[in-house]
Amino acid sequence: MWDTDNKKTLYWEFYAIQHPTNCVEELGNLLANHTTKRHAEQLIKTINDLCFHEIGPKLYINNPNICHEAVSGEGIYGLRKGNIRLYWFYGLDRRVVICPLIFVKRVQKTPTDVVTKLLHFKQSYFDAALKKNITYKK
Repeated sequence: MWDTDNKKTLYWEFYAIQHPTNCVEELGNLLANHTTKRHAEQLIKTINDLCFHEIGPKLYINNPNICHEAVSGEGIYGLRKGNIRLYWFYGLDRRVVICPLIFVKRVQKTPTDVVTKLLHFKQSYFDAALKKNITYKK
């Protein structure tokens, strides 16, 4: 799934928050669905490209066709491919933290319940960071 070209420098690391709602499993379901497969593959390629680019996600932030701030003023962004949204925020030490929620968007505005979950995920991450209660697994 990830680029294995050893000549490239890995600049950014992406980590998913461990949660019963598993974004990796959800992404697998999107890959298995013929109507969302192409966009899911493009999303994986975008994440891979960002890992190996020196400025990482900043490459696409504010390009509304690829990435935008999903929760205004909160630093929570959404990578988009078609109607698929993968939400993330900047973590500590050049890490990108992926929220355990992949959303197939059907309306223009991000639903309030999704915004609430995203804010909770970000707050939980930084609360755990303050307590030094985070384990990163590759």
